[in-house]
Amino acid sequence: MSSDHDELFKFQASPLFIVAQEISITMSKKLLLTLVIAAGISTSTHAQQDPCNNLDFTAPDRLFNAVEYQCSIRVGEMLKMGADPNVTDYLHVTPLIYAAIEDQSLIIEQLIKAEANVDAATHSGVTALIAAAKNGSIHAAQQLIAANAKPDLIDDNAMTALMYAAKNNHADIVDELIKAKANLDLADERGFTALMMASWEGNAAMVEKLLAENATVDIQSSNGYNAQTALIFASDKGHTETVKQLLKANPRTYIRDNFGKSPLDYAKENGHDEIVILLEQYQPPAYSVLPKDKALCQQTFSQQQQQPLFYAIDHDCAEAVNKLVSEGANLNAINGYGYTPLMVAAIQRNPVIAQLLIKANADVNAIEPEYARTALIFASSRGSLEVVNLLLEAGVDDINAKGKWGDSALIEAIFDDHVAIVERLVQANASLDISSRYDLNPLMMASLQSPKVVKYLISIGVDVNEQNKETGETALMTASKRGQYSIIKLLTRAGAQLDIESKNGATAMSMARNPESKLRLKMARYEQLVPQLHKQLEQAVSISDPEVQKLVKQIIDVAPVGYRMTSFERRYMEDKESMISLPTDAFIVRRMYH
Repeated sequence: MSSDHDELFKFQASPLFIVAQEISITMSKKLLLTLVIAAGISTSTHAQQDPCNNLDFTAPDRLFNAVEYQCSIRVGEMLKMGADPNVTDYLHVTPLIYAAIEDQSLIIEQLIKAEANVDAATHSGVTALIAAAKNGSIHAAQQLIAANAKPDLIDDNAMTALMYAAKNNHADIVDELIKAKANLDLADERGFTALMMASWEGNAAMVEKLLAENATVDIQSSNGYNAQTALIFASDKGHTETVKQLLKANPRTYIRDNFGKSPLDYAKENGHDEIVILLEQYQPPAYSVLPKDKALCQQTFSQQQQQPLFYAIDHDCAEAVNKLVSEGANLNAINGYGYTPLMVAAIQRNPVIAQLLIKANADVNAIEPEYARTALIFASSRGSLEVVNLLLEAGVDDINAKGKWGDSALIEAIFDDHVAIVERLVQANASLDISSRYDLNPLMMASLQSPKVVKYLISIGVDVNEQNKETGETALMTASKRGQYSIIKLLTRAGAQLDIESKNGATAMSMARNPESKLRLKMARYEQLVPQLHKQLEQAVSISDPEVQKLVKQIIDVAPVGYRMTSFERRYMEDKESMISLPTDAFIVRRMYH
């Protein structure tokens, strides 16, 4: 946005100060200082007198001065004396625009009666209505709309009055603009619509208002702004209530941006668990009510690049898919990658088209020839719970089928941390006694990078200390090697043993790759040892007993106290009473001494 555009909305008490601000871009510091000092003198003089009684009716800027000091009577007198209501300053700003910024309804009324141009714009394209919308000047907006100001004019950033009002949460002005038939789907230079701006800001009430007026929900940003939708914005930023409103409009939740990410991906990536649940549980409507790109879909039968059915699936043309299916298209054809139409729908996480294909008896058990993957494996890997449900309900033959590299649908879902799909597959009796391409069991696979799945598997009672038959390694060792601090914490709290050795004699501690992982393992060891010490002391065992001394030494070795070990030992390790007071929670000790 240009600097003069920004400064317009910093309208100050003194016109001379405005001039000083604007001219400072090109003037010398000395001249700017002179102007600021003069502004101070002028302000002081105005403070002692009524500015409306001291206006110079012959000054070229007389009308601007009268507007600035809200002298409505003087404005009327000046207009009667022939003052031009469309006079502009050096920024090409009219008195009407300044009055709109300050919501001066009496002055606006006089200027409009004097035939001020309601659509006049500044050098940066700002009209009086845009200025009113941006600043929340409701009376000005109403008067300008009543005077037939054009609601869809844009400034230099291609922003309309509606966009500014929606972005800044001026709901009353949005209502007025809607009544004036403002175009809800115009986009600014980034491809952002008013709905997208409200979603970005997390304004659920504004989103609800715009959707109620049929704002298009699935428009994607353009001009280098990554093809993102309102739902992607809200999901990325964690605006739960906004997501709820957007889902009521039946959006295509499976749309991906230029980074290949969907709303669900962003919600998972940023830890917005409530939004993850909303998106995973979302049930898509019938294809006929979904928005679509009509221009692209109309090319389904004329384009030559792909088989029509694959083209229609790629471009989300559900109605075209339905037409092709009803006309007998080959539902089990394969494209250049060896994928069937159902596999492509699964890859694109498109439950609407997947449902059409399944109802038309597409083969849910078809196997992709090169890597032996099925539609269920694709859907599980891509995180489409809706498509997984459709395939399971259709009765896939083998839920545990593996691809060429040895990964089943469950393993694929585990690796990508799609916990809802893992739960669904386990409920459908997917085997937990299965290994991945790396010869890892499900918990070990999850321990590579999937904390939510680890938490779920622990909750259903998997053995956290199960060892790999070939290597003797445990899930804790896997997490330690990968430096997965949060997973180490989950496993140790669930009873994972630190002393287990692999077949080559390594332990989780020796495999830990970073300081945080090592610290967490030490803290876990501390929490295992302290209760053992307390139990010995409660049984009246002497602190000089070899077993007690062994425990004391081990506790000192792992206590998370940093360089303050001497202080820790003096406080807790010198006599029986202090040992009994030793905290069992390692985090308490760490907070005390780190």
